[in-house]
Amino acid sequence: MAPDTDVPAHYRSGTPLIAVHDAPAALDFYRTAFDARPLARLEAPDGRIMHAAILVYGSPIVVADEMPAVGLFSPRHYGGSPFSMILACQDADAAHAKAVAAGARPLAPVQDDFSGARHGLLECPFGHRWLTTSRTEDLSFDQINERFHAWLAAGRPVRLADTD
Repeated sequence: MAPDTDVPAHYRSGTPLIAVHDAPAALDFYRTAFDARPLARLEAPDGRIMHAAILVYGSPIVVADEMPAVGLFSPRHYGGSPFSMILACQDADAAHAKAVAAGARPLAPVQDDFSGARHGLLECPFGHRWLTTSRTEDLSFDQINERFHAWLAAGRPVRLADTD
């Protein structure tokens, strides 16, 4: 296994690489909606973004235009995204509102939950889902587990978003 020093500074193990249908527009949106800071950018002669590393709330994310030749497709190709990215931030309400103002579609309002956090779910104009979250209480895993089971016993659904 290679030592951690071999990993470029703008990566972490597990850095997501997301494909979009218009990377230049997506990068502009992420800058406006999430205060994304550019770290690296490789542009092909035809203008496609092959690799653009950005920093969002302290976490690196790589954005690229779709590349069908290598099987890299955006959520548009699949009819949606099968996963959500968590954006841990100081103020989930403000982050959620800013992203919606920039053009994101709210999927679930920011609300408190059993985990001692506030969460809100949204979808960016490029089909990716983002969960804004901020801690409201410092709880142990045992406390979260206890609250979770009480939440289930109260008949609350294990469903965050109503995407109808």
